[in-house]
Amino acid sequence: MTTAESFCHTSQEVCGDGLPDIFDLQETAVLTLAFILGWFLFRLIFQLLPALSRAAKLKGTDGMGRCEMRPLTGAEPEVTSTKACEETKGDVLPRLLAPRQGNAAVLDQTSARQIHSSCEECKVLIESSSDPLPGQESHLALARDRARHQDILGSANCIEAVRRAGGRVDQRTLRFFVTACAKGGMMDKAIACFQSALLEGLAPDFQSYSALVRGLCAAGQLDQATYFFYMMLEKGHRPDGLLADALLECCVSQSHLPLVEKVIAVMEDFELRPSNSTLAAHIRLCFARGELHQALQMFKEMPKQFGFTPNAYVHGVLISTCYSFGQCDSALQVHQSMLSCGCRPDSRTYECLIRCCFAVGHLSQAVALVDEALALRGGAVPARRTFIDARAVEDLLATLCRRGEALRLGLPLVKRLQASNFEISEATVAATARAAEAAPCERKQRRVEFQHWRDFGASEGASEDPEQPALAGWKLVVAVGG
Repeated sequence: MTTAESFCHTSQEVCGDGLPDIFDLQETAVLTLAFILGWFLFRLIFQLLPALSRAAKLKGTDGMGRCEMRPLTGAEPEVTSTKACEETKGDVLPRLLAPRQGNAAVLDQTSARQIHSSCEECKVLIESSSDPLPGQESHLALARDRARHQDILGSANCIEAVRRAGGRVDQRTLRFFVTACAKGGMMDKAIACFQSALLEGLAPDFQSYSALVRGLCAAGQLDQATYFFYMMLEKGHRPDGLLADALLECCVSQSHLPLVEKVIAVMEDFELRPSNSTLAAHIRLCFARGELHQALQMFKEMPKQFGFTPNAYVHGVLISTCYSFGQCDSALQVHQSMLSCGCRPDSRTYECLIRCCFAVGHLSQAVALVDEALALRGGAVPARRTFIDARAVEDLLATLCRRGEALRLGLPLVKRLQASNFEISEATVAATARAAEAAPCERKQRRVEFQHWRDFGASEGASEDPEQPALAGWKLVVAVGG
């Protein structure tokens, strides 16, 4: 027996039947793995089959998940887009309302619930409805949800789908949609939806009217806002102070003073509580009528009567009114009242106050206002800078140069402005520097002239002729005039 044969014989004696057992274990493991994979795959298919069977109950399913709305009149089917959850985020919403007998449109409740419940955002909104058109309430709930998330196009598509099916929008959905349009600035869609609701016989509530009017005021569409405001009054709704103030601010911003009078009359008829916007509108109206005294009196009496504090906007309107009437002292008094109330002027009010100061000759106060507005010094109100117009500052510097205050006030102000990176023209800086350099010479010359005049008067006064002092006075006048 050879060495190889003896080795094989020895191996068979030692191992016996062990090798076949190893191969049986490998086959068992492979079969077990195959069974587990097959179980998970077939389980997934078994879970999808009920959903596919429910989707197949929809009318006109073409096997690809696309729904067709087939009316019972035998007309051609109208194919809509796929999956309602995806279409609410797109441009077109699926027409899930199908026309049935008696020109009534209904939505299969099981289908509606299955489709809407696939969207997590709408699960809370789907409830059983007792509406004459089943499914309409679910669609309107989806429209409100889309409007709450500022998806105006999706909400409009939901509302349009309800209308195409013969339904109509309710007050709650209209209010949500109009509010979303007002926030998004899409007032054309809000007006279209509102007018369609009126044509359908819906009586909008006050909240819908208020949202529409305030949105139109914010968009600057005063004519449309006035139209719907008076329509609201005709329907018997009582306006509130916020709505009237919004309309007043729009009228004032567009200088429509006759309409301001009408809105104020409406507020007086309904005994609405005035606010700062109301007071500002009254002041503007008094300015248009030329009644400054009435504006000042109203500014003092109305806040005390109705218990509110005038804000910075009201103070600014009154300061501008006083300056327009040339009452600069009154404007400066209003500014002191403004500071006592803790209000800070805006840029326009600062410019008006600066011009008031150098108009009445209060140059030091004008420079102090520039320092306060631009926070050039560590003053009492250094919280923030108010960037006033450079032309107002340049006009102030020119006035300081003309009145001989370039060295004392003008040049230090220029240095502070340059240190704070406030841009003024180089011509203004050069003119202020020249005026500051010439100021000592001019002042010295004036002192010499004044002393010469005094000496001249004293020498002439010692003359014995009583007519000589009068003649000397005439000579001085002629010399000064020359």
